[in-house]
Amino acid sequence: MKNKKIVFLHELKFTDHDIEEIGRDTYAFIATFAYAIDEISVFLKLVIQSHGNKPNDETLLQMFAIQQNTITRVLSAKLVETIKLFGDYERHLKKEGKEKYLNALQPSVEALKLITRSPSFNVSRRLRNKVTNHYLFKDSLQNMDGSVSSNASKSIFLHLSQGNSFAPLGEEVVFLGRFWRYFEEETKLKPNMDRIHEWIDWNQSAAKWAIKTFNAFIIWLHHNEFPEKYGQRTIHYLEPELYGELGINRLPIVFGISDE
Repeated sequence: MKNKKIVFLHELKFTDHDIEEIGRDTYAFIATFAYAIDEISVFLKLVIQSHGNKPNDETLLQMFAIQQNTITRVLSAKLVETIKLFGDYERHLKKEGKEKYLNALQPSVEALKLITRSPSFNVSRRLRNKVTNHYLFKDSLQNMDGSVSSNASKSIFLHLSQGNSFAPLGEEVVFLGRFWRYFEEETKLKPNMDRIHEWIDWNQSAAKWAIKTFNAFIIWLHHNEFPEKYGQRTIHYLEPELYGELGINRLPIVFGISDE
């Protein structure tokens, strides 16, 4: 195992009997929540990797911003869906009268109130359907009616490698145009770059809430429903090129290609 990184994990495995004990509805929620958390964790890693030193070149700075905004938009959409999932399950528990589970989730319910009161939550809901999950030229037409800056880039940059090509004009009209339009039409807040920074910070806070909620619920379920069950500590060996240090390994914006 020379040169490999040791990774310690803790495995909690459900049996068919366990699923029968907690109910198929609870297992379905856990499975869906786990799916969401896996996706959130992947995009959160990418968002964190995308931060750091910015290019000094003004054109490549636009490329940097497009990459960071793209990853954050997807994370944002995943978080909005996860918050909806959590609310659906909470309502299901109330309907079924499962007070024990409701009480276990109450700290997360309270913590979520601060997250959903943020304007960044509402703009994330708008972006999910208007920008992230769909491409709507009619919506872009509306953005152009006053929400797109007169100084906005109108350029497209092409590269020999198609993956290194980028088009700032799309980011300006579709994303930033819709972002500013939300604040202009639906809030009393001034649309400026502070709103973008708040939105990026909100995504990281909401992701931490989702991950903490999932972990806390699984631990609570373990202690209260399966106190006799022991998690198994597992050891794994990872190739060094697949290991990165937080804050050191940055996400590249340009990939090299062969001269041929």
